[in-house]
Amino acid sequence: LLTFDNVALEGLGIQSNGYPEPLSITLTVTKGVFSLSQTTGLTFTTGDGTNDTTMTFTGSMANINSALTGLVYNFDEVTYPTIIADTLTISTPYTVGGVTSTISQVVPIQIVKPPVITAVADKLVNLGSAISAATFTVTDADTAANALTYTITSSNTALVANSGLVRTGGTGTTVPANAANSLAITAVAGRTGTTIITISVFDGAITTATTFSVTV
Repeated sequence: LLTFDNVALEGLGIQSNGYPEPLSITLTVTKGVFSLSQTTGLTFTTGDGTNDTTMTFTGSMANINSALTGLVYNFDEVTYPTIIADTLTISTPYTVGGVTSTISQVVPIQIVKPPVITAVADKLVNLGSAISAATFTVTDADTAANALTYTITSSNTALVANSGLVRTGGTGTTVPANAANSLAITAVAGRTGTTIITISVFDGAITTATTFSVTV
């Protein structure tokens, strides 16, 4: 979700510049839906102000700007899993000297994709036996593999110390990332029990985590 609520950085608004009110405005996105923060004083001919791809409405400049402040955009991740951008187009018609035209403003929307970590199966080994390496792949649609930051921890360091977790692989400079990783796991000698291993990956904006257990 993206909320246009920071007036200085991402505020939306219109000016009538003396054009008679009420004003008509059309909003359109192509890869998601959006909702106005309120609909007081607005009359809709397309959409209703909630979860629309397109909406057209009329109202005073004050009521329109109140509705645009806090507009919420929701990207359709299921339909567009690899897309990293959308646009919000704001259009309004005007008539000068009997000629009607439309003025439009296109607002770019950057879609930040989270890292995706493949699942790792739980591990069960006998005391004294080696623990097989955990393999997993991290994909990220808008980040290169070598720009990802990994944090891997053990919940029971008496069984598996954090120093006993050594990741290799996961390199590459191309976008999107498709990073194959191997995690070597070494238990403390003579110890038994269960620990939860947490793998967290940060791409500079979003952290994704997955867990699996190791039982000795």
